[in-house]
Amino acid sequence: MKKYSIFFLITILAITGCEKVSTPANEAADWTLLASVKAVGNGLGLQDMCLSDQNTLWLVGQTNYCIKSTDGGITWQDFVVDPLATSQWHWYAINFPTPQIGYIVGGSIIYKTINGGTSWVKVFDRANGNLSAARCINFITPDKGFVCSSFGILFRTTDGGKTWTDQTISSLGSNVTLEKIVFIDELHGWISGTMGTLLKTTDGGNTWNIIHSNADVTLSLYKYGSPDIAVISQNELFTTNGSLLKSSDAGTTWTDSEGILNQGMNLTMKDRDEAFCLVKPGSMAHTYDGGKTWTLFTLNTYGSLVGYFVKYGHTLYGYNQGDNKVYKYNKPW
Repeated sequence: MKKYSIFFLITILAITGCEKVSTPANEAADWTLLASVKAVGNGLGLQDMCLSDQNTLWLVGQTNYCIKSTDGGITWQDFVVDPLATSQWHWYAINFPTPQIGYIVGGSIIYKTINGGTSWVKVFDRANGNLSAARCINFITPDKGFVCSSFGILFRTTDGGKTWTDQTISSLGSNVTLEKIVFIDELHGWISGTMGTLLKTTDGGNTWNIIHSNADVTLSLYKYGSPDIAVISQNELFTTNGSLLKSSDAGTTWTDSEGILNQGMNLTMKDRDEAFCLVKPGSMAHTYDGGKTWTLFTLNTYGSLVGYFVKYGHTLYGYNQGDNKVYKYNKPW
């Protein structure tokens, strides 16, 4: 199972400056509203969304926010990771490499389930190392996975969380936050981070090489917000920086599609031509031609600064924090 997850904005604000391409008359009609879910407490944010199979979705966030759906997003119920966790506890990331085996991280603690979320056990705490403000967790097999956080921190396990190896690259510096871990197969993976950081592995994460870092001022990846990388193949990568950027050499060099996105950032890609992207200050953008032209649309009447896309097989789901609604894309993705 491969999961692609992404932040996206949905609002009613119109944005000028994006060229339009001939597309369906009503992009919003391609999305179905599935449910309205409870809001995260105290006005704080959702942190992650994932699928463990085609019908089971998970949402986690701050204030001990944990809900799931087992019918494809139509109905939702709470789930408990740690009965002792209070509303002060924040969950930051969740990942299921199989329908039964999953991992969730909050603060400096990682929990694991082997029964589809019925019960959870602790597999990482401060005794294993410093994992402050974790941002992403990704397992490429049931036993082999990675977790990254602020201060450039990176840990790896190869035995399902029994032991962990600190892979933090000290030369990145403490100002870098590693945000997203993406693998195209069991050998080739990338980690994107703030300040233009991009790491690459070709040996399944045994070693990581710095492809770009803060010193690469000419690249200036992720100009407008949280970094995100969409991987199409071992060599083809995409990101956004006011337009859609493409690399054909696994991230070393980048070319600009020259299609204006007006502060576009974050994306989910079906292939090298079709993508959805977030556009500030508040619409979604859809391209069919690799970013040369874009169509803008909105789904709701309440703006948001946070949202997610997740994919399982060819099914794409979206969540908008502005009105706490879950959507499903009606076309194969």
